[in-house]
Formats: sequence, structure tokens, C-alpha cells
Amino acid sequence: MRQSISCVGTSATYRLEVRWNDRLIVQQTVRGGGLRHDRALYVFRNVDLPPGEAAIRVTFERVEPVTSTTHRNTSPGERDEERHSEAMGDDRRRREMDERTRGREEAIPPSLSLERTVHLESRKVVLVTYDAERRALTLVNDPSR
Repeated sequence: MRQSISCVGTSATYRLEVRWNDRLIVQQTVRGGGLRHDRALYVFRNVDLPPGEAAIRVTFERVEPVTSTTHRNTSPGERDEERHSEAMGDDRRRREMDERTRGREEAIPPSLSLERTVHLESRKVVLVTYDAERRALTLVNDPSR
């Protein structure tokens, strides 16, 4: 069965900021992979910091607002499909919109942040990553384990 509304498959845009002892050291706009930015979103940044105590703050915030129309631009063909879907009934259209909204909400939350005081050791790595189960940024002191 065909969906009544086509979606343009692009992921949201996010702003990444990393602060070290209240000093902004990384500011980057992040989009999904692929030519159309419709692939999974990955970020890899290697930031060299001196050893010692440090206050680390990482924020990852969605640039676009989260709304039911954020994920798509309506083309003429899609407008024709929308007119057709109006004839299909409000119940089906509501179910499809609910499913799209749920899918967006289950993806990366619109705002993530991690703020910690850490002891940085010489020649050691500290990894900040996204924990999909907890839907939060987490800090891993020894990623080799």
C-alpha cells in the first residue's frame, strides 16, 4: 500500500559546540551523510587538550524547529498526492502524520548536552558519544575497554 504523502529524505541539521574551561573550542554545523544528507549522522572530531583538570561542556542542538512539516518541502507532485490523500480520509492521514512524528521523536532528541569536570591524562583519550538507549550524551574515559 502506498503512503499518501511523500517525504523528502533529509536529516535535520545540528549545531555542535565543545567548551573547555568555558572557552569555545569547537563550533560546527552537522548534517547527515550522503549526497542528499539522508544517511545516518556521524561526527568525529579529535580535539587535543592539555592534561589536567578540565570542565568540559558538549552541546548538540537541532537547528530547525521540530514541527510536523519540518521534514519535507512540498513539490507539485506531492501536492497532487496530498489532494488525493484528502479523498482517502482524515483517519489515514492522521495515522501517517503520527507515525512520521513518532519516527522523528525517536531519532536524536532536539537538544543534547553533557557537562562534566574530568581529569585529562597525557596520551589518553576521552570519548563523548551518544547513548541511543538513554537518549543522552555520555563520556567514556577509556574507550579501548
